[in-house]
Amino acid sequence: MTTNSEQSGDWVVTRRVPLAVPLDAGLLKQLVQLEDEQSGIQAVNGHAGATHLKVRYDATRTDYRSVCRSLAERGAASNNGRWPRLLAAWYGWLDANLRENAAAPGGACCNRPPQRRR
Repeated sequence: MTTNSEQSGDWVVTRRVPLAVPLDAGLLKQLVQLEDEQSGIQAVNGHAGATHLKVRYDATRTDYRSVCRSLAERGAASNNGRWPRLLAAWYGWLDANLRENAAAPGGACCNRPPQRRR
């Protein structure tokens, strides 16, 4: 992970996105531009011929399904097999959980000792 506080943090995640077709160099160049175009995406990594991308994003600003939708709009549709669909549902749940935790007020309830009954 990088030491830059803007690009790393509690809510920044890296997800592996399986693709339906291998990447070519031209498409990869277009996908890397997502870092500048879509809010929350910090990095798109891959190489020509790869069947997956690694995408780093802030889960409080975007989520896995939005990232996959943006990739598909640019010609890199995600694999629609059984395992990738299960993975997408899992990542979606994780991202929703991260967003809820980020929005929660500070301090856990277990930090308060129980009241004594008299």
